[in-house]
Amino acid sequence: MLASLLNVPNDELAWQVWSFNNRAQNAEIRAAILKQKNVNLSEYPLDPIPFDDLTTWLAWNQQAHNDFNGVLGLQGNDLEGVNFEDAGQKQAWLYLNYQELYSASAALSI
Repeated sequence: MLASLLNVPNDELAWQVWSFNNRAQNAEIRAAILKQKNVNLSEYPLDPIPFDDLTTWLAWNQQAHNDFNGVLGLQGNDLEGVNFEDAGQKQAWLYLNYQELYSASAALSI
């Protein structure tokens, strides 16, 4: 699941797969934080991605990352400022998103 978030989606189906896996990894991190830290983090609607309101989705994704990074004491990045139409920005954003999920998963040993 986590490694699949390194795939660069280039069509609607690939974005659907990516979105599902991103939500699932966030859910796994939230569940581990609840179990290990006894902190119940909010769940945000991360799947499916509403491409007609990408700004709101980016804010939800950012808040999910802020939440788990805060509990785990991890450094975060700006995950709201991206233009997915720009291939370089999209690839960089996907890597930063993955890296934060990877770091949280490693910190939680999941």
